[in-house]
Amino acid sequence: MPNNNKSPFIGIGPDGKFNADMTDFIEFAYQAFDQLDFNGNGYLEWNELHAALKNPDLSDRERQFVKFLLDNQKTIADSYDEGELQSALQKGISRKDLNSYCTLIMNQLFS
Repeated sequence: MPNNNKSPFIGIGPDGKFNADMTDFIEFAYQAFDQLDFNGNGYLEWNELHAALKNPDLSDRERQFVKFLLDNQKTIADSYDEGELQSALQKGISRKDLNSYCTLIMNQLFS
């Protein structure tokens, strides 16, 4: 995982204002994707995400991101159709899924 101890991506900043740093989130997500994909198959699977949570060296930010992926796995996995016979949830989250989901969130936040 990227060694990054910054504050959360979305939330109330120290100034009391809403903060949505999607650029930072997307950059972090892409860096983390490659490190979380332990078997290198191009998908973040349930077992890989749970294994990552057991890593005592995860920063709070990294742990928050992995929990976010687990909590939203089906929604993220369903956001892009790779046209495969196996369901997105069975296969996991692909980089295309993550990109599509981030685009959707950005459109909702900033439209």
